[in-house]
Amino acid sequence: MKKRWIILLLLLVLPVFAAAEELPFQIDEMHLYRGMSRSYSQGYVPTVSNGRLNIVLPILSEVIEGDLTAVITPHDLAVAPVKLQDFDRVISRKDYTFGDEEISAYLVSLALSMHQELMIGEYPFTITVSGVDAQGNQISQDFAMEAMITSGAKNPPPTLEIGNVNTSGDWLVAAESDMLSLTVTNLSPLRAAEGVVLEMVDALGDIFPEGSSVLRLGRIPAQGHCDVEIPLRVNAKAQSGMHPVSCTLTYSDSSEVSASLTESVMLDLRQSVRFAHSDPILPARVTHGDIPSFSITLMNMGKSVLSNMLLTFDIEGLSSGGSVLVGTIESGKSANGNANFKVDTEVVGDTSGTVLITYEDEYGTLYEETLPLKTTIAQKVALTTFANGTQGSTEEEPSLMQWIGWGTAALMLLLLIVQSVRLTRKIHKLEERDL
Repeated sequence: MKKRWIILLLLLVLPVFAAAEELPFQIDEMHLYRGMSRSYSQGYVPTVSNGRLNIVLPILSEVIEGDLTAVITPHDLAVAPVKLQDFDRVISRKDYTFGDEEISAYLVSLALSMHQELMIGEYPFTITVSGVDAQGNQISQDFAMEAMITSGAKNPPPTLEIGNVNTSGDWLVAAESDMLSLTVTNLSPLRAAEGVVLEMVDALGDIFPEGSSVLRLGRIPAQGHCDVEIPLRVNAKAQSGMHPVSCTLTYSDSSEVSASLTESVMLDLRQSVRFAHSDPILPARVTHGDIPSFSITLMNMGKSVLSNMLLTFDIEGLSSGGSVLVGTIESGKSANGNANFKVDTEVVGDTSGTVLITYEDEYGTLYEETLPLKTTIAQKVALTTFANGTQGSTEEEPSLMQWIGWGTAALMLLLLIVQSVRLTRKIHKLEERDL
């Protein structure tokens, strides 16, 4: 019978132990056991002979007590090169001598019946070995393998798919970095994809990788996948909206048949919202009956249009009659927010409150900011009618004419006092002279 050579690749070892602990099972890579033409360190290659797939897997373990069980599981039995059969084996520990060295090992030796008609391809399967330690704990470990059939009927090249596309945030933001994650999956149950290369291009030039736009993913086994993370940078002047980013995969199969795939990945890109405002202006002192005014300048510093800009006031003693709608502020523009208040006659003294600024971006996302406000409410002063027919406040400050009158009277009084002192002195002098 024509021999078909098979390359067995050890792809992955998945222990059921914590990373800090020693693996319960290891492959003896250094020694040559029966049925092996090379050790694993030299590139062990099992063969197919007499319609059987022969696999030799020498296992070392310091924790297992008694026998272990080995179970082979084809990833897809419908296309596997082996027939449906008993895939379980019970293996006993034995001593093996290599020159002057003696090794205690579990030798997993499998001879699996194969179909007569084989197809070129890579067939993944898993060998699970399990046993019991000295404490009675069940321990198992998976050895993921792949058998590559290099002769037989030809298979079509593998088919790849791009999926699970996500960014770190809900969307990309202009002038900021992000991380694009995606998964490249090999849909073929038989063929591995060799030398996979991913190239990413944004036709608008707004989204680009930080580094090379070409990523070399290497080999993706049959029914396997590769998780990819690409650091991204977004242009500060990028246009908001959905950006179609082209992802092209080029690869080949083990027979060096080339293939390619191009898919468009839609990425949501938005300009950042940059809002600023001046200090709010409200009189520091208001009086009952006044109609004080409030003003503030609102500025759109970003590239996104801000809409439904609304001012809502909450100040004890002041009522605005409702919220004030400023409306839409275009990019790079500003608008003034003005309001008039009615002063509550029931409130006197210091009072405080807030103005709530709310607005939306182009995607309807709501933003809000609260600013503190304060003022002093003074009681209205009653008017009094004076004798000259004028009206004024009994509590108001004296007028200029009143100050002049009071000053004149004080000056006359001072002169009178001085004159009186001078006369008193003259009288004393005359009395001293006996005049």
